[in-house]
Amino acid sequence: MHNPEKETGEIKGELELVFTGDEFILPSDTRILEPVRNELERRLLAAGWVEEKIEKVLVAVDEAITNAVKHGNKNKPEAKVYIRLTLDNLDFKVVIRDEGSGIPDDQVPDPRQQENITKADGRGIFLMKQLSDKTEFNGPEVILYFKNDVQIN
Repeated sequence: MHNPEKETGEIKGELELVFTGDEFILPSDTRILEPVRNELERRLLAAGWVEEKIEKVLVAVDEAITNAVKHGNKNKPEAKVYIRLTLDNLDFKVVIRDEGSGIPDDQVPDPRQQENITKADGRGIFLMKQLSDKTEFNGPEVILYFKNDVQIN
C-alpha cells in the first residue's frame, strides 16, 4: 500500500517507523528518539551486550539524534536523519548524519566552564564523548564507537 507520509517524512499523528537492515532514513523529528532507542536496545541485547553499556549507547545516540534534528536540520520537518549501524557482540559503530553543514566539535564551548554552566545547550557533544569509547565528527556526521567490555553468555 502506498504511504506518502513515509516518502516525504511528514509526520501526522502517531509516528510509525519500520526498521529493516542496518541503515535508516528517518524524519527529522525528536519523536524518532523512542523508537530508535527501542530498536537499538533490542539489537544490542540480541548481540549479548550488557545493560550498563547499552544505557551509555542509548544516551549518546539520543544526544546525537537530538543534535541532528535541532541543530543540523534546524527542526525542519522535511529534512531527514540518516543512521547506519555496524554491530557485533564486541563492537558497535553508529553513524548519524543530518542535512546540515556540521560544526567542528572544537567550536562547541565546554559545558563545564563557569561561563557555560547556566547555558541551556552545549552538553550533547560532551555527553557523547564521555559515554562512547570514541567519537568522530565529519561535517554533518557524528560517528560513535562502543566496545562491549563485558559479555553475557
